[in-house]
This record gives sequence, structure tokens and C-alpha cells, in this order.
Amino acid sequence: MAAYRRSAESLPHAFTAPARQPVDIAPSAPSRAQPVHLGATEALAHGWALAWARGQPYAVPEPLAEAQLAFTSAALSGG
Repeated sequence: MAAYRRSAESLPHAFTAPARQPVDIAPSAPSRAQPVHLGATEALAHGWALAWARGQPYAVPEPLAEAQLAFTSAALSGG
């Protein structure tokens, strides 16, 4: 759990620190916001899995859930 927390806490720095080299995550939808969406989607999905495994409640603000669902749906459909 501590490693997950450290990883989540370092996520904002990963998007503000100077890049060592450019990384093209998904050429079909280039966007500076794309890595942020990918990180948020990962945090939501794995956060839910951790909460479920530990028997803890997990709540996500509805606007955040809707935004990440729209992003993920578009990314998976190639749009």
C-alpha cells in the first residue's frame, strides 16, 4: 500500500518535470492532456481494485468518473 501511495503522490511531478525524451503514447489522439488522463484512469481503476480487495468503500466524484469514462471509451474505440 505504501508503494502505491508513493507512486500516486509522484504522479503530478511526472507531468510537470522536464522530459528526458519525448514519448508518443497514442499517435491516434495526440494531446498534452493525454498522459494526465491515462494516469488518472490508472489511479481510478487500481484504487478501486485496492479498496475492493481490502473491503473498503471507494467513491469517485461523478464529474471525474464521467470524464475518465469518456476518455477511456474514445481511446479504446480508436477515436
